[in-house]
Amino acid sequence: MKTFVKFSGAMLIVFISLLGFAQSDATETATPTKRTATIPFEFWVGDRQLPSGDYTIEMVDGPDVLLFRTKDGKKEEQVFLTPAINPVPKSNPKLVFVVHDGKSNLAEVWGTDHKRILTTRYGVFPQKGDTTREVAVKE
Repeated sequence: MKTFVKFSGAMLIVFISLLGFAQSDATETATPTKRTATIPFEFWVGDRQLPSGDYTIEMVDGPDVLLFRTKDGKKEEQVFLTPAINPVPKSNPKLVFVVHDGKSNLAEVWGTDHKRILTTRYGVFPQKGDTTREVAVKE
């Protein structure tokens, strides 16, 4: 009888663990891992220039690592992000570029209820006289 109770308890723990994994998979699939954007101007990610055009934006390793790939697949760039500290209003997903010294630098990636900024290694923070450009992101 003791063996049966131990076995039943172990099976219950395994079942609950599997149920937790199934729920986390369902949650992850609810968030799109690929989106698209048409960027009508050349832009920079750190010291790398990318051409204007249609892009696929794919989550590589969670929401903090994205891969920007041109439609033809000839150019791609990995983008490293960090969550923004300040809360943001709900909005449509978008990319925000800071125009500094005539160059459009990718600075922020907005989801529907959050904002992520490029890490300090690649990010350009707005300075006096800089402007911003926004590009819609589609699912």
